[in-house]
Amino acid sequence: MLESELAVLREQVARLTATGENLTAQLKETKAELKEARTENRTLQAELLILARAEPKGGKVTK
Repeated sequence: MLESELAVLREQVARLTATGENLTAQLKETKAELKEARTENRTLQAELLILARAEPKGGKVTK
């Protein structure tokens, strides 16, 4: 009786450990994607600032 319960508990621990490892890997990947997105955002903001400063006063674009 106790041996079968112990076997069930060990199986549950193994499943939970695998789930935890999977979630940890997903979190790591998500953090890397967020870091990349923030870097891209800063780059785009800098480019936008350069374009805004180069635009003629009055907001009209000349051809």
